[in-house]
Amino acid sequence: MEGNGASAWRNISFGCHFDLTVSASARLLLICSHSLGVIMGSIVWQDTIIYLSFLACIAGLVLVFAFRRTAPSELEQVDEGLFAMIFAFWIVYCATVIVVRLDWLESEWIVRSLRLTSALSYFLTWASVLSLPLHRIAAVREIE
Repeated sequence: MEGNGASAWRNISFGCHFDLTVSASARLLLICSHSLGVIMGSIVWQDTIIYLSFLACIAGLVLVFAFRRTAPSELEQVDEGLFAMIFAFWIVYCATVIVVRLDWLESEWIVRSLRLTSALSYFLTWASVLSLPLHRIAAVREIE
């Protein structure tokens, strides 16, 4: 420590090194706002992907159910059901993530329940994605 101990307070790390003096307060504001801009840019990109996948899942549900020309077989019915579950679970995931990120809700227990809902729908989505090829493999073996 030098002199009156001022150097102990000069270098405090907040993810970057800078001096916390009165003259350095402007640099602190500039550095922190720049780093927030990078973080906010990635959040905006992730939100855009979530919005687009939400719209794509709605289009996927329309495609699964709207363009049926003939009566589907049992295998096709199961496949349609699995695709519908995948799209529906992902819609629920996207909706809960969007609501939580918009930060409209003030109640902590509602936010926690939405986060739990998004986690469950995420896992159910991937369980349905994994069960689709497994069902096709089982159907092919059953035919043989």
